[in-house]
Amino acid sequence: MIVLKIIHNNVIAKLHEPDEDARVLVQDILSYQVPGAEHMAGTSWDGVSSMFERKTNQFPAGFVRFVKKRLEKKGYRIKTVSKPAVLPLGPKHPVVDDFGFVERYDYQAEIPETLVSNLKMIAQVATGGGKSRIFKLCAKRINRPTLFLTTRKTLMYQMADNYQESFDGEQIGILGDGVWKPHPTGTNFAIVDTLISRLTVKTQQAYFSEAFIKHTESIEKAVVEWLKLNKLPFVPGHIKRLPIEVRKKIDAYRQSLEEKSPFDKEAQAKKALNKENKQNLRRSAALDLLGKIEFVCLEEAHEVSGNSFFEIMNNCVNADYRLALTATPFMKDSDEANMRLMAASGPIGVKVSEKLLIDRGILAKPYFRFAKTARPTGLFASTKWQRAYKLGIIENAARNNEIVTEAKKAAAHNLPTLVLVQRKDHGEALLKLLQANGLKAKFIFGDNEQTERKAALDQLGAGEVDVLIGTTIVDVGVDVPSVGLVVLAGGGKAETQTRQRIGRGLREKKQGANVCFVLDFADDFNNTLREHFYKRLEIIQGTPGFDENIVDQFDYSIITKAAA
Repeated sequence: MIVLKIIHNNVIAKLHEPDEDARVLVQDILSYQVPGAEHMAGTSWDGVSSMFERKTNQFPAGFVRFVKKRLEKKGYRIKTVSKPAVLPLGPKHPVVDDFGFVERYDYQAEIPETLVSNLKMIAQVATGGGKSRIFKLCAKRINRPTLFLTTRKTLMYQMADNYQESFDGEQIGILGDGVWKPHPTGTNFAIVDTLISRLTVKTQQAYFSEAFIKHTESIEKAVVEWLKLNKLPFVPGHIKRLPIEVRKKIDAYRQSLEEKSPFDKEAQAKKALNKENKQNLRRSAALDLLGKIEFVCLEEAHEVSGNSFFEIMNNCVNADYRLALTATPFMKDSDEANMRLMAASGPIGVKVSEKLLIDRGILAKPYFRFAKTARPTGLFASTKWQRAYKLGIIENAARNNEIVTEAKKAAAHNLPTLVLVQRKDHGEALLKLLQANGLKAKFIFGDNEQTERKAALDQLGAGEVDVLIGTTIVDVGVDVPSVGLVVLAGGGKAETQTRQRIGRGLREKKQGANVCFVLDFADDFNNTLREHFYKRLEIIQGTPGFDENIVDQFDYSIITKAAA
């Protein structure tokens, strides 16, 4: 048996003096297909890359457990060598709320101990499994400088507020939405883009070039306005065909603008140097903070499995504990993005499925119906995507009327309805239709302030609104236990989004039957829409806890019987 060492820190791992077979195996298991490589003409490259660097025998530390297991299966005896992780400072069973220990939620208490054992891992927890509470349990178990990462400011603020409420106004750090107030020894809540903007290396030349481009664009914009005012063509190709005397007038006008507002190279160079110095200070402060972090947690980890998250994690050099929380890991279209998630956070250490949560009553039992409507006039199997979406979904009268009909049935049984759309124009059309049919409806979308969104959700929960229409802003971070009917009105094929949207209605019901009805559509009148429908159907059919509850019609008597 060959003994092989893997030496690693929190970021990089290295095979120590491996034989060629081991090198080939590790390169193979850490390989992935580069997106778009198939379109590169004139090259013999097969489009495959690897996260194993053969020259140095190195690979990202998140793969250590994965690589170790694969090498052991091939007969190697593996010894891992690293500096011991810092010990967690919190109790084994921290108190984070008045909820206490409830057996059906036992997995929440187990995850912190699994993290302490594994150090780096993904917790695959189905939507509704209490990822926010899991974070608090882990944070208080580790009880060291902590960084909570997300991609959305709404999630950042929700998690921060929830954390402070749980721990009686404990001081925290906020890094995002124009705020940079770190807490180097406490718990910090951050947006990925904010950290990346501070970590970016930018030179004086880059800032100078940006200023020059901005100046040039402003001159050209003024020239275009002048051309329009003088009823002259403003498209470059058309301008070239104008008489030479007209083109000379245009050049003269452009020159006059340059003379009135010249580009001051010396002044812009000084400004660019100041910006470079300021960015260097911002970068230094960000690196200093990340270097102090010992526990990193990422919620909705599937959203940031690309370069940005990877760069941040690589700068958390002292973060012995790394936890990625997501219901849907490794579901990116890009193999490379999926690999980066494990590279930074380690493999899946815990799985909490939808079926487990449904069987325990933590999630409502869902019933799915795929309504079929007639093909709209003018829509054919071969119609291109944009037009197909417009005719088959947004302007599909039969489909939209089916939403109204089902929402009325739900309202008759005092069930609030959540209608989820992709496009603002679709939401606006449905709002008018629902209100015209006597339903109290509201529509929230990206332009609404957080307070407006919360108010609308509260009204839905209180029964003051029959139907709430929402765009993708309600896909995550929204808890509305009262929702009885979820309408997936926007179509689409993404598994992550489909599961998130279903999850909006699966929160445990506080009163009556613990069920939820989910209405989707069998959009089979166009090739693209049909493909998307089958993707969504496959998700339901392939998910234990979902697959046994596909029905032709909803039986609302379940609600009546529960009330009796």
